[in-house]
Order: sequence, then C-alpha cells, then structure tokens
Amino acid sequence: MNHQETTADAVKRCKDLIEAFVPDKQNNIFENEFNFIKNQIENLRMNCDECYDLAFYSRVMFQLYTGKINLLNAKQQINSWKISTNVDCVLKSLATTNSIQFGRTEFTTSNPLIYLDQNVISKCVNKSEIKNRILKIKNSGNFQFVYSPSHIEEVYKIEDTVKQSTFCDVITEITSNVSVQPESDENMMTYIESPSFPLNRIKQSEGSTQAVENIKLLHNDKRKLYFEKYNENEHQKRIGNEKEIFDSISDEDFAELMFFCGTCRQRKAEFQSITARIDI
Repeated sequence: MNHQETTADAVKRCKDLIEAFVPDKQNNIFENEFNFIKNQIENLRMNCDECYDLAFYSRVMFQLYTGKINLLNAKQQINSWKISTNVDCVLKSLATTNSIQFGRTEFTTSNPLIYLDQNVISKCVNKSEIKNRILKIKNSGNFQFVYSPSHIEEVYKIEDTVKQSTFCDVITEITSNVSVQPESDENMMTYIESPSFPLNRIKQSEGSTQAVENIKLLHNDKRKLYFEKYNENEHQKRIGNEKEIFDSISDEDFAELMFFCGTCRQRKAEFQSITARIDI
C-alpha cells in the first residue's frame, strides 16, 4: 500500500477502536493496534487529508483509552471534526469557483432578516395561500426575506428542470433575490443575486452538494450529543402541547441552544419580541 492507503487504514483502525471502547472494562487488549497506529503517526507527512484525519482520530482514540475523555466527549469531538471537514469542502468549492459565475451586488438593510426553512419554501411552491401570507409579511416593508446556498442545494436535487425553475421563481418572488452567502468561516454577507447563478455554480461543483447534506445530518446528531434531555419523549410531548413555547425554556437553556445553533446571538427576550411582531 502507498502512504495514503496505509494512513487511511490507520484512520479506520482508530475509528474501530473508538467504536469498540467499553467504559469501565479492560481496554488493553488492543496493544498490537495501538503500536501500529503509533508507527503510522511517526510517519505523518501532513500533506494529505488522510494525515490530518489520522492526527485527529488517533488523538481522540488515545485520550479515550487513557481516560482523559469519556465516550460522549469523543463522539462530540468527532461530530465537530466531521462538520469542519465538510464545511471545508464547501468553502473550497466556493473559493475555486470562477468569479464570472457570480452575478451579485452587495445589499444592506436595517430590517430584520427572515430565513425560511426549505420545507416552507416547498409549501409556498405547492400552496398559493401560504405563499400569499408570506408575501403579505414581505410587502409590509418591516422584514427582509433571504435565501441561501442551502436552499439552492435542495433545488439542485430536483431532477425535473421545470420544477427547478419554479422553485427559483418562488424564491425570487419571496426574497427579491436577496441572499446570505458565506465569506469566510465566520462571516456572512447579504447580496442581490438571482438563484440561477448559485444553481449553476452547484452544477459545476457537485462534490459540495453531498457535503452540505452531511452538515445538516451532523447538526441533527449534535442535538442528540449536546442536548440529550430534549430528545426524551416526555419532553417532546410537553413541548408539543405548549401554547407559549418560550415560557417552557429558561434564559440559560435558551442561551446554550443559541450558542450551539450558531445562527443567532440574541437573548430570549430579544428573540421573543421579534417573533411576536410576525403575524402570518
């Protein structure tokens, strides 16, 4: 095997060892595996993805088996690593896209931005009464609806090109072509750009499509890893029956949720006052 294949094999062994770990049990039966991985670490060149993966997974594995972290900590670290590597894939795709493929101009507004989930966009496409209610909010002039590359990633999955065009037309109608797009790992910018431009960019960088889907699934896993109490049936039933959802969560829990959400830094009272202004 060449360097990348051997390193990839070591990564797999690290993952297998993490999977095989049993708390409070004798975990020293994998000495041969440990020695093999240590030998591969000594030959790391840090010039390929496999090298970086081995550096990460071996650290997590050894910390787990030496008791420095527990199994939950290991799973949390792995979740964050997978999100980071998939985000890196998406950002690399954006960074290498030819500038000619962009048709955007910078956009600023003092109005709060509203980001609709993809399922709401789908309902607007299929049910005119829902779309009209959204447009009523838009036409009030108090809010600015926006779309993102994630919306267009979902549109790209539609095989029927006529339906693709329909979705893009509805996005344009709701957002007036205002989009939020990543500029770096931390910064987002708003632009005016027809959805046809990011759709064409996605077609030319298909590798990022799966990465975006992976990120969504990994964020779902994050909720299970960091907020296990919210996944209990009793809690979910109680939340489902709440008339005032904000009253069911403390200020501290709300702040923690927003920290891991990564999309909002407002306090509960500030967020609650904005949502109270939206009357669909």
